This record gives sequence, structure tokens and C-alpha cells, in this order.
Amino acid sequence: MADWLLEHAQPKLRDPVRYANGVAHWQAFFAEEQRAGRLLGPPTVADISAALVERFHVWRAAQGVSGHTIARDTAALK
Repeated sequence: MADWLLEHAQPKLRDPVRYANGVAHWQAFFAEEQRAGRLLGPPTVADISAALVERFHVWRAAQGVSGHTIARDTAALK
């Protein structure tokens, strides 16, 4: 995610700070997943599954975040 921010978001996107915030949300979510025992260590590419992304969407929606913002947060994974 850090590489994506540096190589794509900062030079190519209009508001890279928003995307950096999205990465911060993923980091908080990963910490929550670790506390819950669903991630056994730092996340790897192999950990990114449809189920994990869906849990992230539900987690963000529970915070009152719009679908557009959730989609922007998810862009960091692509």
C-alpha cells in the first residue's frame, strides 16, 4: 500500500491525501482483524480475499461511511 501511495496516488491522483487516509483505515482494520484472530500476523497479499474485503466494507459502513468513500478506500488494494 505504501508503494501504491508513492508510485500512483501521489503523482497521479488529484487528492492523494484522501487515499492515504484510506490506507490508514485499512491499517486500523487489519489491527482489528488481528485482535479478532482472523489475521495471524501482518497482512500479506495471500490474506486479501473477497471475504476480508467484504468485512472491511461492513466495518467501514458501520462507521457511517458512504459507499463512494469505501470504494476509494478499497482502491488501495488494486
